[in-house]
Amino acid sequence: MIMFSWLKARSPEARQTRPGVRDRWGGWLSVALILAVILVPPALIRTQRDPIRFDDHHLRQLQALQPEYVFVGSSTLLSRIDPEWIGALRPGTRAYLLGELGSMSALWYLWVKNSLLPSGVRPKALFIHFRDTELTDPIDETGSVTGQEKIARNRVGDEALFDRVMGHHKGWIGRLREGLLGLYPIQETWRQSGLWLIDGIGFFAASPEYRAYLHKRLFGSEPVTSSEAAAMVAQREHFKRQLAEGIFSTANQRVLKGKSGVSGGEEERLLFSARLEHSFLPELIRLGKEVASRVVLVRIESRPAMDETRHGESGPLRAYMADLREHLTREGVELHDFNDERAFRFEMYLDGGHIKPEFRRFYTERFVERLAEVFR
Repeated sequence: MIMFSWLKARSPEARQTRPGVRDRWGGWLSVALILAVILVPPALIRTQRDPIRFDDHHLRQLQALQPEYVFVGSSTLLSRIDPEWIGALRPGTRAYLLGELGSMSALWYLWVKNSLLPSGVRPKALFIHFRDTELTDPIDETGSVTGQEKIARNRVGDEALFDRVMGHHKGWIGRLREGLLGLYPIQETWRQSGLWLIDGIGFFAASPEYRAYLHKRLFGSEPVTSSEAAAMVAQREHFKRQLAEGIFSTANQRVLKGKSGVSGGEEERLLFSARLEHSFLPELIRLGKEVASRVVLVRIESRPAMDETRHGESGPLRAYMADLREHLTREGVELHDFNDERAFRFEMYLDGGHIKPEFRRFYTERFVERLAEVFR
């Protein structure tokens, strides 16, 4: 009541008899009071969070499996590579996926440094899957509440290099956003609620495999495997597409023949040399050479158009990729660019980046066939 009475006193009608400097000061005081009412209570009534400890799930899985091939990447990797199918194609071969939805090179670095390296596993090859400029772009969803928790679960002790690289990319705006998300995790709550809603509906409406996965995740005593996680991502995306099918049918999509990747006019932003020193790529290469016999970088292809034509690259992106190839050649690191692959058709994709579950084995077979020399 006191606040409303004070605001009423500051109304235009009440101020008509008191114009001048005091009016301007009163306006600023009103703004300050409103901000204080919005910002201060959440800061004082914050829910205490338990300290997040290092999650050694990947480390233990690696030690138990002792894989000969380790793959690192995001959900685009999880939707493409089936480690069990690699074992079927090459009997006795063991492969492991270090991947997570929305991850980029920030998490890839922490996985290699804090899970793969201390596991003692020394694979024949370490594959790092990326799209376009992701190797020098460490920012993923680390500005969100769950993103910060992902980072915390994979940090060990002092991470000076990690903090330096991430600090450069976040800037003061990113740090402010992180702080505000800590006070107001409403956006994150809605996002999580949406995922749980999809999962909840999916439990009753989706495939038996999806229902079995959800039951294990919610009630099982054993952690889900990377293959099960990949299937979950694919099924969730597929279910979301089914929900929206009547509104956004692919039959109504136009055949676009524009350029893929990064749009033009971004020459300065895409200077590879300027981005390299503020990225995890140098450390990923160094650690990769330390843990594996071969470090193999794999550029994930872009989805073709509906008529199966392939998009060209923008000039800045072509220059970036040329500089990346030159750098990797000097470092003795292999690069396989799947953007020239013609075996992957439009119908195989869930969206611009993910492969449908039913084509995952086909993709894996083509991958092993194309990189047969690595799998000898």
